[in-house]
Amino acid sequence: MSAAPAALLTLFLMAGCASEEFFWQSDDRFTDLAAAAPEKRSFRLLVAPVRSEVKTGDINRDAATRWSPDVDLDDLRQNRIIPFMRELSGFAFVGDDPKLTAETTREQILSKAWDEQYDFVLFTTVTHYEYRYAGVSTAMYLLNSFVWFWSVAPSWWIRDLSFQGDLKVKMQFTSVHSRNDILRPPEFAARLEGKNLSTMDRGWGVLDVFRFFGSLDQANWRSVHETLFPTLLGDVLLKAGEHLRDEFQPSVGTPDFERKMRKRMALAVSVLDYRDDIFPDSDVPRFKGVEADAAPSGASNLARTFSSDAGERFGYFSSSVKAVTNREATRRGIQAAIETFLKGRMRPTDGMVFYFSGLGAVAPGGDRLERYLLPYDADPENVPQSAISLSDLRRWLDAVPGSEVTVVLDCSFSGEAAKNSFGRATVPDRKDDGFLTEFATGRYRVLTAGSPDQGALELVEMEQRLLANTFNEVIATNRADPDRDGRIAARDAWRFLRAKVSDTAFLEGVTQTPELYAGGRRAEESEPAPEPGRPDERVGSGVTLFESMRVEEEPSIAPSTAAPAPPPAPAGGG
Repeated sequence: MSAAPAALLTLFLMAGCASEEFFWQSDDRFTDLAAAAPEKRSFRLLVAPVRSEVKTGDINRDAATRWSPDVDLDDLRQNRIIPFMRELSGFAFVGDDPKLTAETTREQILSKAWDEQYDFVLFTTVTHYEYRYAGVSTAMYLLNSFVWFWSVAPSWWIRDLSFQGDLKVKMQFTSVHSRNDILRPPEFAARLEGKNLSTMDRGWGVLDVFRFFGSLDQANWRSVHETLFPTLLGDVLLKAGEHLRDEFQPSVGTPDFERKMRKRMALAVSVLDYRDDIFPDSDVPRFKGVEADAAPSGASNLARTFSSDAGERFGYFSSSVKAVTNREATRRGIQAAIETFLKGRMRPTDGMVFYFSGLGAVAPGGDRLERYLLPYDADPENVPQSAISLSDLRRWLDAVPGSEVTVVLDCSFSGEAAKNSFGRATVPDRKDDGFLTEFATGRYRVLTAGSPDQGALELVEMEQRLLANTFNEVIATNRADPDRDGRIAARDAWRFLRAKVSDTAFLEGVTQTPELYAGGRRAEESEPAPEPGRPDERVGSGVTLFESMRVEEEPSIAPSTAAPAPPPAPAGGG
């Protein structure tokens, strides 16, 4: 073969070869991203199953000019997205769970991520995906029209058909702890214009020379997909990587990042039915005839309210709320819940609520009278060793990170339980609340069911204590949020509880007035309001007990505008 025909054949072969496989590894931007990748951080990322919102039916009926293929979503996650994130994200660990499917709900994925102690979940959704026939490349078509000798250079090797491609992918980095989306903007798009292809049946011809475009069958469109998809996806992933580098990584540790990551946790402890050998014939109110293991409890109801839609408004979710009730609520069980559930999950900027509903007692402890919370296995012969002193509780909670801790004591230290069941215990000075002002310092605030000289009323017909029932209303309604700004100050919650509990107790013929302690002081209803323009220094006024945690808009948290929800109906127990 002479030099001229050989050169012509080489030219045709080069013009007609299929488009190269192009993915993110071959892009210079990937090299730049890899060079700029930060050191691996402590965060763990779970890549959720990819979902698709692309509706292929109507588009594919017009397959002559456009096509939207079904994408292998599992392959997209396992062989494309996960390797990319492992290379560039800066996360300490990028995980995949093959047990998760596209049918697994968002809440189920986040709950599983919580159980396995991931920090983020990457939710990926293909929102738009389409190829379009864009016409004939004129220069290549003219060249093709003069190819007469098919044994030398068949016309179907020449790239004379032009195609376009569009791919849009939504990628949301969601905090497992707060459920807020951290990565913005969440949608990345790629467009490929005028990609010339061949190697397909292009319709019909004249004298086996001129070729005119006709409809493409599925095999032809699949060839288009296999050629163009790596380029489109590579562009999308590189844009996501650039956003991680330029927006996400620099924000880590900033106040705005911590605000989005901040979560709330709640540990609710309730003992409604103590061991019979502790209170065999006492007058201590108990819910007779209810099996201890099956008994609904104040903690269970409170946990349900915390993890309801109303609780989610304040950043509580089923995975961040735990109830320890009755036989589980032993001294060791309560301590273990604090150490494993709270200590292992809390970050320095998080907040938590510890709620105890049960009996309290007073007994000598060292050189003073100590207050105790009575767990299920309390021993009346050895209160200091078997019960939980407030000193013990403070020491256990001190080991838990967090910026604020609310302790709700739905029990009484008035000595009533001591007189009825703990005859050896010493009844304290009924006006002494120094133990509470001492506890409520620093990051701690304490809400009590009543004053130190009062009991804690139990609503036997509701199988829960009065404070637990009313505290549910604080979470479930907006009635403790007078200005409806999504923030409930500790003082506002206390005033709501104080009015509602005291009125209900009065109808029962008893006196019970909840108290609030913060900053080493007790809140007083009679404290004068501040003068205009001066800060409100009344106890609990500057302390936010509950705050809308969902970050919807930048730069501020959107206030709650939901209509007040009715209080939850007791489900046969507290």
